[in-house]
Amino acid sequence: MSIPAVPAKEQWEPILDAGSDPYFEAMGKFAFDHAPHGLGVQRRFHSVVIVEYKVVDGVGKKYRLCLKLVENVVAPHSKKYERLYVAIVLQKDDQSRELVSFDLVDLWPHA
Repeated sequence: MSIPAVPAKEQWEPILDAGSDPYFEAMGKFAFDHAPHGLGVQRRFHSVVIVEYKVVDGVGKKYRLCLKLVENVVAPHSKKYERLYVAIVLQKDDQSRELVSFDLVDLWPHA
């Protein structure tokens, strides 16, 4: 399984079983905390689904994480949704992190 919307020229390497790794969960929470949040929407971090990476020479590694969030619009009788986002985080050689992008991938009603 691969994260959707991958440009053909970029080669990302998958990391198996990353969703259960506390390091990648912390990185996913970092991305969630540093992403813009819309007004009137409550978001909750749920889990990391998939992780891929590539080396950026002289800088560090870029990680592409597929994150599952639970969202609901703050309004009477609103539904909860599970949403998938793709976050790209640059883990620099000095161990600092930078959120490069955070984009919505999919939406479906929460059971």
